[in-house]
Amino acid sequence: MDSIIETCPGCARRLRVPTLRGPLALTCPSCRRSWDWSPPESLTQFEPDPARLEPFKPFTTLGDSFANYAASGEEWIRQVLSLRTVVYGSGRIAREGDVVRHDVAPAELALCRRLADEARDRLHGKVDGGLGTEGHMPFDAFSIAANRDDPRPARIDEGLIRERFGGTIYPPAAIDVQPLSEDAKWWSQVRMCARESAYGKDRARAIEAFLDVWRNLLRWFHDQPEFVDAAYVAIGDFDRIDALVIKRRKDESGMKFTPSVYPRLFLGLTRNGSLAGVVTHVVQT
Repeated sequence: MDSIIETCPGCARRLRVPTLRGPLALTCPSCRRSWDWSPPESLTQFEPDPARLEPFKPFTTLGDSFANYAASGEEWIRQVLSLRTVVYGSGRIAREGDVVRHDVAPAELALCRRLADEARDRLHGKVDGGLGTEGHMPFDAFSIAANRDDPRPARIDEGLIRERFGGTIYPPAAIDVQPLSEDAKWWSQVRMCARESAYGKDRARAIEAFLDVWRNLLRWFHDQPEFVDAAYVAIGDFDRIDALVIKRRKDESGMKFTPSVYPRLFLGLTRNGSLAGVVTHVVQT
């Protein structure tokens, strides 16, 4: 809900007004009537947004070879997020058809959008690899604006991630939450990628340049006064789910094929309980 319709008090013309820019001085283009306008206290109407779903397509859809399974009614066939996944304009994630309540402060939504864009810009087009992936790593802005009356957690943990993903995560999938630190396990994967991708006589300089991009991301997260916590979040991994799939094939229940694409996120938690950061994915086979 980036804009709403307001009626001019002079001529009753309907005007589209942005909701995320704060109070505005409006002038009607028809009658030239001017008045001061303030955004509503809460945004309560959001629709599923295909553009916000786009970064999730690699792990919410089936390839052509598996399309015939989509009519089975099962949610997880070879992807770690439900086939019914939708993403609303507020960033809230849910299953299609589920009742979703929205009560988002415009200022919080604007904050989430800004922080997510800034986080993405630290990596987008600057690195392509790391985190143990076998393929390319795109980086997209990610945010979920909390409702005004949502609980305000103090930290990012597995329970918060499952709740904010609206039940779309494959239940047996592991969710690994790690600190944004060079001492964390995920950082060793970044170091390995830096070493493996650097060649030539300036190899040492290339390694440091690669790592500096990631360090810039870490500094950015830790420098944001709006965040009360920050974390790296890995949703699912090939080995664990492959073992489950092999076991479950005997009774044809659960996931039928092992996914090869898994979500990875770098997230900050705002004081009001929203999540903002960057989402990418890794390829594992």
